[in-house]
Amino acid sequence: MMSSRVVLRALALLFFTFIASSLPADGLDEQYQAAVERIHSRHNERWEQLLSSYRNHLDRLIAEAQPRGDIESIAVYLDEKEEPGTQPPTPALETARAALDTQRERMESERNEELRKMADIYLERLEQQVRDFTRAGDLEKAIAASNRMQAVRDQLAGRSPGADGVDPASLGPNLFPQGSFGQVQAENWVQRIPGRDTNRSGFHIDTRAGESRERNTVLRIHQHEHRPVFFGHPLTLEEGRRYQVSWRVSMARPWRSGIELRGKGHYQIGFQIDDHQFNGLSEQDQVLLSRRSAHSLEPPPGSAWEHHAVVLEAGRHMNQIFIDASRGEGEFLIDDIEVRAIFQPGEPR
Repeated sequence: MMSSRVVLRALALLFFTFIASSLPADGLDEQYQAAVERIHSRHNERWEQLLSSYRNHLDRLIAEAQPRGDIESIAVYLDEKEEPGTQPPTPALETARAALDTQRERMESERNEELRKMADIYLERLEQQVRDFTRAGDLEKAIAASNRMQAVRDQLAGRSPGADGVDPASLGPNLFPQGSFGQVQAENWVQRIPGRDTNRSGFHIDTRAGESRERNTVLRIHQHEHRPVFFGHPLTLEEGRRYQVSWRVSMARPWRSGIELRGKGHYQIGFQIDDHQFNGLSEQDQVLLSRRSAHSLEPPPGSAWEHHAVVLEAGRHMNQIFIDASRGEGEFLIDDIEVRAIFQPGEPR
């Protein structure tokens, strides 16, 4: 008779085989993201089941301690039951927690393996898209698919700290609701826009979807040929805390290769010490401290929205979220910026 683990592995193999054969060329990105979300959802359900079993074990330890009148241990077990992983370990608690940690690590390893397999399937389909679009002469779509392939490979190689490795249950609330630009207050933003009379950077209503859909306010970055464009907003950050920063980005219009010769350059998004705070630091601190914690990437080649998420650590004195763009002649849109603190299991929020 087969074990439950063998059955689960067989079902997982069937699941990935089905996904590999059923992901259509159209909507491939959405299908991939949905599959990733399902993997995370299953992991979260299993984690909750594991915590429930752990709490049941603590109930048994409490019942065993009651006849002995061991009030101190009972208090520890009750606190541990409320917030697992937070109490100084007694010998009995240390054994139970070690078992919990072992099972948690196994579950996380299995989840990461599932995510990697799904990413491999996604890469195979993207590679096929690159070949198909190139044969059809649609170089814009071929470049977009190639860029997505590189982004996924970077995440798998650990060069770009993405959100796939972050348990959604570990995320706190969005600390930057201003990033949706729904009711933007421009006076709260630091803006450095060169060539102000001709540069179209700023808060802009995206009407590309036409009148049939609700109009959406976005941040438009119109790159300058000689100087960078910068936007910054105050943000309360905890030194040493890791945060997941997510956003979506698209070109205001498709990139015209061979016409816009100066290129798109790149843009950065992240945290920094604002000018006022930085200028108030001692010269020694200015030299020794990291002023920025940021992620840099190239704007997308087309007008379809791309979603990105990275993990950044807030350094000492960092108090601003910023977006800046290098020299170039691209024009792209950013929307739905979110910043969420990452908490360890049992850590108070």
